[in-house]
Amino acid sequence: MAKKKDLNHLISNQADVFIIISVALGIITLIVIMALLMLSTGSTINQVYYCTSDDTGNTMSIEQAVNLMKLGECAGAKMNGDYYCNSFTGTWWIDIETVNTPSGCNPACVVSVDTGETSINWRCTGLI
Repeated sequence: MAKKKDLNHLISNQADVFIIISVALGIITLIVIMALLMLSTGSTINQVYYCTSDDTGNTMSIEQAVNLMKLGECAGAKMNGDYYCNSFTGTWWIDIETVNTPSGCNPACVVSVDTGETSINWRCTGLI
């Protein structure tokens, strides 16, 4: 009789371990799915969606900056996905690709939060 009790205890412990492992795998799966969703929506790395000028307090969303990018000096440029806010200068810096980018350059469309003006900063290294 004692052996049967030990066997039941062992089976019960195995069931508990199985439940714990199943719950842990479920949690890990949920975390991976959430991470993939965040990556697909672009909400990693660049989590600043509004840029505020330290000097004036004016604010502009990245959506507004991208719409302005399509006008003026940056018209025709293609956004390559990276952007950041420089609150000290009150500007959005949006990495772009252009058909006439000089070799050794990594251009950005710079959008002023205060005026909405756009300009290309070629960010070239070395000799052109």
